[in-house]
Amino acid sequence: MRYLVRSFITLLWLFIYSSGFAQKDITSQSAKRVDLAITNVTVIEATSNPSTGLHKVKVSVTIQNNGDAPSARTSLKMLVQNQIMNLVAPPNPQPQNPWHQLGDNQPVNAIAPGQPVTEEYLFIETKKVITTSRFNMGVMADAGNQIKEINETDNRSAAISVTPVAERAEYVAVTPTVQTIAQLKKIDTLVYTIGPSDFKLSNREGDFGFARISTEGVSIGASTSFSGSRVYNSLVAPLHLPAGAVIVKISFMYINLSTSGCVPHLALRSRFSDERGGWVSVQPVTSYWIAGTERTENRNGLADVKSSVTPAGFRVRIADNASYNFEVLADENARSATIPTSSLWPRNGTLFVWGINVHYSLN
Repeated sequence: MRYLVRSFITLLWLFIYSSGFAQKDITSQSAKRVDLAITNVTVIEATSNPSTGLHKVKVSVTIQNNGDAPSARTSLKMLVQNQIMNLVAPPNPQPQNPWHQLGDNQPVNAIAPGQPVTEEYLFIETKKVITTSRFNMGVMADAGNQIKEINETDNRSAAISVTPVAERAEYVAVTPTVQTIAQLKKIDTLVYTIGPSDFKLSNREGDFGFARISTEGVSIGASTSFSGSRVYNSLVAPLHLPAGAVIVKISFMYINLSTSGCVPHLALRSRFSDERGGWVSVQPVTSYWIAGTERTENRNGLADVKSSVTPAGFRVRIADNASYNFEVLADENARSATIPTSSLWPRNGTLFVWGINVHYSLN
């Protein structure tokens, strides 16, 4: 009996002793902990979008694991504070000036014990929280506080004062859409526009005055040495349309402030090549005259743009091996001058050409 009691006591002691070692080993293993610390933050770029007012902040962050256990995958949060006040590390806000999260949390990979890791992170403001030209910024590792750490106070950075710059416009190369003749033929009417800067002095036989462009359009003016009341000259502008195109309407736009009844006239002229490859003489196409017969008045101090349009049924086909140009002449009568020597422009700058719209079809 005594032997049995002694054996039981021995076995009990061995069990208690071994259990103590196991408990000691478990306690030793659980003592291994993670300790994430932010050791450096550098602002690489901070921009604001002039049109939306939203911000982007790119930072380089060094996170070191000072613990003796590897960290799990976690995240990094950016916090911002409007205005420049006392730099207080987030998330401890000034009551009157709180910190706000900027953009979404960014992923942070696992970090081995004792190892520092430096990565770049981009935070994009999707909901407007920055309302001042400068702001304070800080970042926090383990944003969701999911990792139990030895020191829970060193995984956030000190605040940094940030002054963003305006975001530069991004220019995207666009490949122009090239339409074929077959595609253009599906469009009923196309428009070719001639503006004031397309006109030049013809200087054919007249050689008086000079062309000038103003906000009202292009006109012919006289030099100070010229004493006449009229300037003998005309304005010409080339017309570039593909052979076979059919002009169905011409709109001639001008401003006429003349009090002497002077009106502009528009003519479409053409030159055809002969068999030897040269040019025949300039031939006026008299059936294509467009005459403006009404004077445009000032209305409330503003000049009105007058438009003369070809009649219904107007059709001109562009011939092959031909050159076309518009010529604008002026006269006091509804009957137009035919050459610049009989084209009388008012020298006081009261007659202006605004432009020409040529409506044409390729059908």
